[in-house]
Amino acid sequence: KDFKCLRKHAHGIRKLCLGVQKNMKSIGWYSIDIRGHPDRKENAEKLKGIRDNSCEAILASSVLEHFNYQGHGSQRIKKTIMVLQVWKRKLRPNGRLYICVPDGDVIVETFIKYRNRYWDIYDTPCKDIIGSIYGKGTKMPTYHRMIYNFFALKHCLEQAGFKDIKKLDDSLASDEKFLVHFNPSASDHGRVLRVEARKPK
Repeated sequence: KDFKCLRKHAHGIRKLCLGVQKNMKSIGWYSIDIRGHPDRKENAEKLKGIRDNSCEAILASSVLEHFNYQGHGSQRIKKTIMVLQVWKRKLRPNGRLYICVPDGDVIVETFIKYRNRYWDIYDTPCKDIIGSIYGKGTKMPTYHRMIYNFFALKHCLEQAGFKDIKKLDDSLASDEKFLVHFNPSASDHGRVLRVEARKPK
């Protein structure tokens, strides 16, 4: 499964894209954000205006790391699970969730490898390491409040009740024209973590 496949079959099917500030109906998606000009302005954490069991696919690109997480890591993981449970309720049985977040493993590996110039490494897979950690804004919702690697995100998805959780490599997951055009921050962070999960029947 990949994002190109989702686009191919998008028309006439309820597909939800979270965290995109542009209208996406022309390609069969329904965008939600609290800023800009999405199809609907709403908090992606709650999705109160979206019916349960109504979506075949949800794409959350550079969204999950931005919510107002508080407390220690375990508390932030607990809230992540709660958000994922909300998204799962909106999916139909066998619906797919696609998540893109900055890759915590890549951030750490890049920091260690380029420790003598980590503040100026735009030519590396991580691009702007500081931006990947903190985001590019100075206040909510533009800064990052959580960092995930695959193991943390997989744990959260499992606890939320998802199945068939897998990491998508760049060759399978990157429809860069789609991601960059509608959500530039998806590429600003360099090599991102892309994960697919399924809501069971």
